[in-house]
Amino acid sequence: MEHVVHILELTPSTLTRPRGEEAGRQVAAYVKAGAVEFDLDDTSPSLSFLDGFVLTLREERALHLVTFITKDSVVHERLARISAERDVTVYARPGVAHTKAPIAPTQSLEVDEHPEQTRRHSKFAQI
Repeated sequence: MEHVVHILELTPSTLTRPRGEEAGRQVAAYVKAGAVEFDLDDTSPSLSFLDGFVLTLREERALHLVTFITKDSVVHERLARISAERDVTVYARPGVAHTKAPIAPTQSLEVDEHPEQTRRHSKFAQI
């Protein structure tokens, strides 16, 4: 069985990139003993925190051994965005009783279907 670590065991705040990087280093140390499930329930970590966390795990070559546990669709969306922007595979599941699965990366940019109209209304667009 994988070791479960709740985010609040590692840090009291989940808002900044440096705290995410520090938490990532701590989880990477746990991973040396085996795979880890990182429980994000009852929290809503910022995008910066999660990005720092994921990048640190990637640098430590431990990301593939971590499964995120979250039922929060906003957190899941943030992980999907990081997965797409950083071109990494992130595993997650909605609860302990569920099977882990890779998060499908999502694009963070929206395509403007009417660029001509946008240019006309923008004071910064060059015509």
